Amino acid sequence: MATRNAKNRTVFALSMLIALVVSACAADNSASSDTSTTSTTAFAGATTTTNADIAIGAVPDPDGEWVLESGTIDGETFPLVPDWRITMVLANGTIGGTAACNGYGGTFTFDGATMTVGDLAATEIGCEQPVMESEQAFFQAIQEPMTLELAGDRLTATRDGVDLRFVAVTPAPTAELVGPSWKLQTVLDGEVAIQALGEPTLQLNEDGTFTGSTGCREVSGSYQIFGDELQFPQMSADGECSADLADQDSFVISVLEGSRIEIDGNQLSLFSSGGEGLQYTIAG
Repeated sequence: MATRNAKNRTVFALSMLIALVVSACAADNSASSDTSTTSTTAFAGATTTTNADIAIGAVPDPDGEWVLESGTIDGETFPLVPDWRITMVLANGTIGGTAACNGYGGTFTFDGATMTVGDLAATEIGCEQPVMESEQAFFQAIQEPMTLELAGDRLTATRDGVDLRFVAVTPAPTAELVGPSWKLQTVLDGEVAIQALGEPTLQLNEDGTFTGSTGCREVSGSYQIFGDELQFPQMSADGECSADLADQDSFVISVLEGSRIEIDGNQLSLFSSGGEGLQYTIAG
């Protein structure tokens, strides 16, 4: 199973990322130990659309969140890796998302049907070779001007030798997600399900703040929802963990750095790139 190497987490082009935070309500990416501040990448505005009502052949308005479904580069199938999504969030001239392993952000200009990406920056997280190859293929593809074609909830980006096909992301049901107190029941490490220890919780408030617990440390900060992705641009964790809860604490923080949302009735599941997950139920 492809895994992240958390020890290699650094920040690349930090000044550019800070500029994106200021201009596009984006997230910084930092971490410390006892009173830690962790963040994920959310380099887009607060509004996400699916573009489902735009007719075929119209001048495309690509703002929204898209996930790469398939593609080719120089006639070869694009090297997508299961559970390591490549997303592209476009809003108000900014581009960002997750490129299999790392978060990325930048700007783009739009001329007719041609999109040109500029000022691209990314975090540096070490992942296994197939994941990194998928990421590099995507970055290389989007760093040259691409022609966009929009057809309902499908977006195609092409240039000489490159054909990328995206599908619009269905937004998460915010009304069900925000407000309740969620209690962590199960930690999903690949195909292994582990019962959560302690009293880990998560509560998202309507004002954009959140509170919760990893089971040993209290967490709080701010959150953002982009399509079906939950991001925590500001997160602090206070307290100490005993030896039996330290691994769970690290796992919860890692998943909360950026995750995909699934809601089924009173169950909330959060999945990080690579398939690690947290399963919550409404506390009651």
